[in-house]
Amino acid sequence: MVVYFQNLKIEQSGDIYQRDRIVTLHRIDIDGIRPEYDTLKNEILNIDGVVSIAYSNQVPFDQSNSTFSVKAELNDTANVFSPYVIRVSPDFFHTYDIPINWGRTIGNEVANDIFKPKMSTINVVVNELMLQKLGFDHNTENKVFYDMGYKERPPRAYNIVGIVPTQNFLGFHNELKPNLFFADPAYYRTASVLIAKDNMTATLAQIESTWE
Repeated sequence: MVVYFQNLKIEQSGDIYQRDRIVTLHRIDIDGIRPEYDTLKNEILNIDGVVSIAYSNQVPFDQSNSTFSVKAELNDTANVFSPYVIRVSPDFFHTYDIPINWGRTIGNEVANDIFKPKMSTINVVVNELMLQKLGFDHNTENKVFYDMGYKERPPRAYNIVGIVPTQNFLGFHNELKPNLFFADPAYYRTASVLIAKDNMTATLAQIESTWE
């Protein structure tokens, strides 16, 4: 298991995502931990100095090719593009200080906010660039788009409930991409722990002890 601070090196274009205060716990997708996400979260949150914890398939500035094709209209096969897909728990946006430009984040209590394999519609958050590529804006009444379906499964609908700024999730040496965020616990691989600025060394030691 690896515990470390993310921003040992500040990016040239300035630091975002408050990475100087975030510790990451890797390999949380192993069989012994996956069923205990809620327990781990509660144990970490009980540590003095811990502000929040979020799960995701990756963290900002990691390199990955998580993507699938989407379209704004159900029957449109010409205007298709592939956004960068980040699977996150509801606390991800607060933990990484990602503001909401419109709408809300995803949550644990709202229907269709947490992905399940057989669901036909899921609530999602997108960045401004993806909203633009879909041909939508903040005033679009029904912000719904679709994937291409898979084998016997018909296209799934993605309902936009929140919009975030276009930030370079992959790092400043990469081009800006349309980003799609939604909650899918089956894909979580990393826990991100936001800690307070006071007595960070002691808080980190307690996190390491709990993780062991």
